[in-house]
Amino acid sequence: MGQARHKLGALERRQARLAKKASKLEEQLARRQGQLVVCQAQESQLQRRLEQFEADNRANRCPIQADFRLDAGFGVRENVALLIEMGYEVYTKPYADWLTPRLKRQATGRSDWMQVGKNAEMIAWKAATLYDFPYPLDVALERFWVGDKQTHATLLHFGTDPVTTDLPAWFRRYNARQTIEAGIKEGKGVFEMHHLKVRSAPGLYLQEQFAVFAANFALGSALAGDAVPAAPSRLANHSTAQSERAGQGRRTHIGVGQLAGTGLLVKVHGPQRLCWSVPCSRKALGSATAAAFLRKFMFWPFL
Repeated sequence: MGQARHKLGALERRQARLAKKASKLEEQLARRQGQLVVCQAQESQLQRRLEQFEADNRANRCPIQADFRLDAGFGVRENVALLIEMGYEVYTKPYADWLTPRLKRQATGRSDWMQVGKNAEMIAWKAATLYDFPYPLDVALERFWVGDKQTHATLLHFGTDPVTTDLPAWFRRYNARQTIEAGIKEGKGVFEMHHLKVRSAPGLYLQEQFAVFAANFALGSALAGDAVPAAPSRLANHSTAQSERAGQGRRTHIGVGQLAGTGLLVKVHGPQRLCWSVPCSRKALGSATAAAFLRKFMFWPFL
């Protein structure tokens, strides 16, 4: 009888423990069932995407080839995976802290950092397999010095470009997207289109075309600035003025004259070199350099 009572007590205590576990196990079961529903929905979505891509491949005989350079705000895993599946060359940064802390741990003790910028170095991993991403990626860890503080960032790439063989080129190519950002800011400010000045549809179209022309024209003029043409022989009424650079104490001779037969005032840097021309008054020509003059006047006839 004593053994039977001892065994009964052990079974009762075990039953109490299992009763406490039952509620936790039921919560785990409900959570796992919810995860199963989410996974099934994702699997169904991916299956539909695969079928759509297969249909697109059969119908599209000339697919578009494009490079995507995205900032970190668009570098979430779903976006990067979709662009890869669309067949594009992808350059981006990962969103938030998806990869950077992980790569910093992997880079501990490595001595093969390569200089890629004035205060930037990089190391890279070719076709790295990530447990939380479905495709191998070229990944690079950057480190910068801002004063005495060191910061890190990550670059991602998928495609045929051999980026890990030339890290400085990879660094320059990705960061060249900043020229696009500058163009967007110009579109909001210098060559703006969001303050509409006309109401008719033809007028809006002309305003858009003139804004695009002005942006391209200014960029082309800036690129041509290193190859300044000689002043034409019909430059008449040439006079020389002196302008002092603020804070530098240096004086530069700026020639200002009128181009015969055109009514245009021109700015001459030096005795024989025509830098830029603009239909304006003499008072407007106060800049000491062609570069500063270019920044001041963003749209003008280029002679």
